[in-house]
Amino acid sequence: MVRIKLGWLFPYSGIFKHLKKDLEQGLALGWETGGGDQVLVSCPAFIQTGSLKDTEDALKRLLLYEEVDLVIGVVSTKVALNIIPLVEKQQIPLLLLNLGADIPTRTLQSPYLFYNSLHLWKSEWTMGKWAQQRYGGEPAINLSLYEAGYGLHEAFKCGAAVSGATTAKLNIVKNFSPSPDVSPLIQYLHLQQPAHVHALLSGKEGELFLQLFHEQGFHHKIPLTVNPFMVEDGMPCEIEAGTTIFNASTWSRNLDSAHNRHFVTNYQARNNEYPHAFTLLAYEAGLALASAVGTIQGRIDSASIVGALEQVCPVGPRGELHFSTRCLQTRLPVYIRQSMIAHSSGLCENRIMATADGIEWNDPSLDGEQPISTGWQNPYLCV
Repeated sequence: MVRIKLGWLFPYSGIFKHLKKDLEQGLALGWETGGGDQVLVSCPAFIQTGSLKDTEDALKRLLLYEEVDLVIGVVSTKVALNIIPLVEKQQIPLLLLNLGADIPTRTLQSPYLFYNSLHLWKSEWTMGKWAQQRYGGEPAINLSLYEAGYGLHEAFKCGAAVSGATTAKLNIVKNFSPSPDVSPLIQYLHLQQPAHVHALLSGKEGELFLQLFHEQGFHHKIPLTVNPFMVEDGMPCEIEAGTTIFNASTWSRNLDSAHNRHFVTNYQARNNEYPHAFTLLAYEAGLALASAVGTIQGRIDSASIVGALEQVCPVGPRGELHFSTRCLQTRLPVYIRQSMIAHSSGLCENRIMATADGIEWNDPSLDGEQPISTGWQNPYLCV
């Protein structure tokens, strides 16, 4: 039986508390669904919160000591740009999974680098364009210092500008304390009275913001759009009856396609829990890897996997998959979703209200937003 030695780069996440398990479960289901019949031998490496040094050290161990055939890991785009020379020197394929909090750059390119992302930057651009077109006026973008280290607020602002926004308020609150406090954001809104509000927060900050937004009566006065992870399917959420909250994502658990229904149903049956964004990314990686290996005639090794991953385009829950970075493609639809509380469970549920094409990463209008030499190194929500 052919054995493929797979290296993993696992970061810590306080938001997704079982990230390692979730990724492994997603990949295993995708591998089996794609018809993979070789033995995958896993070599895990923990990269803390995904800094460049921790990632480099772990990657060197996988490449030089474990001598893996392929590396899959949750790595930020900023760090990825700095580790390309290492994988090129060893000629080992590296498949990155991340939520896409930064807009890709033209230097994110290598024959040995493959990329699968939720492309949150694209969702934020679409949300900005859609919200500004719907509500008009001056928007207020509300975020913490943590979210400010990524490109999501800039993507939202660019989208809103396409629909006519000439100015936008940017409200930032510090959140590096044991007891997070987002009340300054609410105070800003009282003073500014914006035409519509966008909240880019995560974890406890997101929960508190929604709670205060309702307590202050803003949900009856000002339209609200949010980061999709503030209103993730299946989470408890402070959404009162009659409140309208919109968000956008390139994937939704209730996406009505045969491939998505198959993924969600089988993942839930197999693991007794619903999938989330990271399990989706790992599942798609498993599909692509199984498809690639299935096309290889002869010896299965790093070189043959590189060539096969470059060519295959399997279909997954979000449609046709393209992982190559030599011609990076982000042609995924974006789903505008309305968040509400499900009567049966009392938990948050997102219903798809519209579908948009969004924008591509190499659109000239984004050129000014693409340099990402500054900001956080950790993958988004991996803190």
